[in-house]
Amino acid sequence: VNTIREVYFPNVFSPNGDSTNDFFNVFGGPGVEGIEFLKIYDRWGNLMFDGQPTINDRFQGWDGFFNGKPVNPGVYAWMADIRFIDDEVITFSGDLTVLR
Repeated sequence: VNTIREVYFPNVFSPNGDSTNDFFNVFGGPGVEGIEFLKIYDRWGNLMFDGQPTINDRFQGWDGFFNGKPVNPGVYAWMADIRFIDDEVITFSGDLTVLR
């Protein structure tokens, strides 16, 4: 049986307050149950975000801020555990670019 895991992670977002692409979150198809965790790291390995946002909600996730201040534009690493409806949890990782 071939299991198709429909999960999408944007690779660029612009947290500038215009209500378009202001959050980095995970988007998935009907087989995705939820996000176990989503972590964002800067280039030095500092944890910038650690949360469990609701899947497919474009107004949840990382808002591009750390300690109440906007982060510098650049490339950040992310890691996420995604739970599927068959109870399998798969770890995904990648990078994303913050534009201001």
